[in-house]
Amino acid sequence: MRSDYPDAQIPGDFHALRRLTQRELRAISDYVGRRILGESPKYDGAFLGRSELTEVCTTIIATLPDLRTSTIFFLLDEYENLLPFQKVVVNTLLKWSASGCFTMKIATKKACFRNPQTLENQELEESHDYTLLDLDYDISNQDQRMHYRNFLKQICDMILRGNAVGTTD
Repeated sequence: MRSDYPDAQIPGDFHALRRLTQRELRAISDYVGRRILGESPKYDGAFLGRSELTEVCTTIIATLPDLRTSTIFFLLDEYENLLPFQKVVVNTLLKWSASGCFTMKIATKKACFRNPQTLENQELEESHDYTLLDLDYDISNQDQRMHYRNFLKQICDMILRGNAVGTTD
């Protein structure tokens, strides 16, 4: 957390971290709800910059031995339902994910990932900052059904290999 955040504190255990996280989520929810209602509230919650977010992720990885060689994944579904200012924040996190200790996986409808703005005025670039993966298959089409089958097989193989189990061949 930023050092100028008035309630900045370092939780001593996971229970304290959970309480602190729940408090911040309530502050975010209140802020977003008030924005939806057309108000212009001041956000008084925690702000994480790139270095702080990277530090949080590397600390989690370093603290939990089973995660020593892991990457933290942030999963977001229904990006299209975010407010415009929220999309800019998510785009910024997506840009930051190049740090390597965390990654973002975002699901959205095809036509809804069109705003490349970030908080740092560096627009997202498809080949450098993210990769699109089209999951819209027409399984009544034999060729698409085969591609979909192969895609699902690749996912299963990766999961099995990641858990030290043989592949599905």
